Amino acid sequence: MRIVFNFEDKEFNKNGKIIKLKAEVFKDILNLYALQTIYNGTDLKGYTIISSQKIKKVFSRYKPYIDYLRFNNYIERSNYIVGKKSYGYRLTEHFKKDISINKITYYPNNKKIKKKSNNYTIPVKEWVNARLKKDFNSCEIVFNLNQKQLEKTKDEWGNFIDIGKWFNNNVKLYKWTEKTTTRYYTWSSNRLYTNFTNLSSHIRLNNVMLNNEPIVEFDISNSFPLMLAKYCFIEKPDIANDYNFKEYCSSVINGSFYSKLQTKLNNIRNCNKKKQKMQKILES
Repeated sequence: MRIVFNFEDKEFNKNGKIIKLKAEVFKDILNLYALQTIYNGTDLKGYTIISSQKIKKVFSRYKPYIDYLRFNNYIERSNYIVGKKSYGYRLTEHFKKDISINKITYYPNNKKIKKKSNNYTIPVKEWVNARLKKDFNSCEIVFNLNQKQLEKTKDEWGNFIDIGKWFNNNVKLYKWTEKTTTRYYTWSSNRLYTNFTNLSSHIRLNNVMLNNEPIVEFDISNSFPLMLAKYCFIEKPDIANDYNFKEYCSSVINGSFYSKLQTKLNNIRNCNKKKQKMQKILES
């Protein structure tokens, strides 16, 4: 796969000397960054670690190009630790506002891919499955690779960690717009996997249309707690007289159980992220 950005030839004044920089080299370096971000992710500060050897394979005299991107505030670079850590790179808001993706190219995979079984144990009626597949194939993708409508967010700590999601959503939407070679619709492990289900929720809501109307999603937030209550009652009917069980069922029915659980889990997650961030600062 290759992700092509809309970068042009540039001239760079380095120490009084004008250096002509080629657009294709910029595109090669940015493609490497995008793929490394998709496959390896980022650290807690949003940096993607890329060794100099990998960049040299793209273009041996890469340093003026990195210097240009840094000097013009397109990328930021983290510290280098000899023998321990290579430089890390992350895109700035300036880059994300000015630079977009022009094209995504897929190269044929010569490896034999084991075909996923289309068998499923959930009793889905054939007419339901046929309708789902028809709707999936008839969806209109409101997407143009030259537009910058895809959401590019920071997390609550101000890091650029979601840029990988931006790349992924670009790739997945583009796959869906391609012909059947890059579309997939399959049942596996009692779940339905498609190009649609693997998109971020805000992309599904803003970039997918069905019968000229936006997709509407809903989630029964208390479904799993309700299933648990039902299971407990079936396995042990006497539990219906238990005070704690009655309180649990009431909180499930009025919707408070799941919201309180989410709040507590988010507090734990945020606390852990603060600890991890502090640990990273102390280590550096």
